[in-house]
Amino acid sequence: MLIDRFRLDGRAALVTGAGRGIGRAVAVALAEQGADVAVVARTVADLESAAEEIRALGRRAVVVPADVSDTAALPGVVEAALGALGRLDVLVNNAGGTPPRPFPDTSERFFEAAFHFNVTTAFRLTQLAAPHLLDAADTTGAGGSAVVNVSSAMGHLVGRGYAAYGTATAALDHLTRLLAADLAPGVRVNAVAAGATA
Repeated sequence: MLIDRFRLDGRAALVTGAGRGIGRAVAVALAEQGADVAVVARTVADLESAAEEIRALGRRAVVVPADVSDTAALPGVVEAALGALGRLDVLVNNAGGTPPRPFPDTSERFFEAAFHFNVTTAFRLTQLAAPHLLDAADTTGAGGSAVVNVSSAMGHLVGRGYAAYGTATAALDHLTRLLAADLAPGVRVNAVAAGATA
């Protein structure tokens, strides 16, 4: 079957925002394909529930409570994942999001916070994970490791109230392109732009 080409047996992944929603679904999907997964989010109860679902699939799950917007906490996130799983093959930067706000009410602080939460956190976590992703790629062949940035359709669409979030996700999309060039050929870097359809 085609899905068998995407097996991740023997691989380890780290997923942020993994307690619920897209992040949890991604973490479980990676486990279904054979990966062990470190799940990261702020709410321990959500993480424990996600970890139970992963373990029920016969995979290892590591609960790493952290607020990824605190970049000082990110080295500890990577260390916890490596310490428990022994390697890192996949990084999913899923944590992010900024509520819409009318442009006249969008303060400089709100704008910069949107950039920090959606772009800086993904930049820093990828930077910390990159040496380990490259090490894992050496053991699996070129392109054996991956970074996936969960972005948004608002990075290329136009809508009222999205000056902060749309600008941040557009920056995340281009950061993805630049990191793909910097980390090739050992690590593939892609973005998935989630968005609503009408």
